[in-house]
Amino acid sequence: MLLMTSTLGIVVSLGPDYSPVLLQAEAKEREYERLEYVDFAEDPARSGCPEAIRHQGYELLESDDGVYCSGFTFLVVWQVLEEHDLLDNRSFTEMKSFRREWYGAVSGSREKTLVTALLNLGSKEAGYDEPLAIEIVELDEVRPGDFVQFWREESGHSAVVVNMIYRGGEQDPIGIRYLSAQGSTDGIGTLSEYFSDSHQYLSGDELRVANIDRDRSYFLRVLLD
Repeated sequence: MLLMTSTLGIVVSLGPDYSPVLLQAEAKEREYERLEYVDFAEDPARSGCPEAIRHQGYELLESDDGVYCSGFTFLVVWQVLEEHDLLDNRSFTEMKSFRREWYGAVSGSREKTLVTALLNLGSKEAGYDEPLAIEIVELDEVRPGDFVQFWREESGHSAVVVNMIYRGGEQDPIGIRYLSAQGSTDGIGTLSEYFSDSHQYLSGDELRVANIDRDRSYFLRVLLD
């Protein structure tokens, strides 16, 4: 069972099923609530990560005074994997490849980005017996704390799932509530967006954020003890 301390100093039980990934993402949201969003497209050289990340004594990612989605999600997954001692036997070269794939900087990872990155880091082809993560293919199996890379018509986004959105008695979700860094929250925050094929269940402002391509939404679950 996970425990956390609230701002009032009260220890709160989060239950056995509360995701360590979502817990870490929420902690980083509080820690960097005043950090402003930066647009990766305007300056791809920036890391978008509010903390410097080092592995085996070498800098893997420099800190940034702004944040965007890939930098935020990379920081979250890094902290979780580190806390569970899952990176100790990974070389610096492996981690550089992991970082580049997470950011979609490698041709083979540009579509699924973070999914490709973590599956490759724990693959049998890389010499490991136990995977670090699994891809979640069925949307009704997605859980809070899973990572997602999704695409709209003209842009993509990576995030941590808070919950899937259901409506109208449908068994398939119509959208995603997620935590990430984006321009609409000018930094790290929680948003809801909807799949582009779900307009019949939406109204008003919801229709303006119904642009996610369901077929290009990729989910990843980190496997923790």
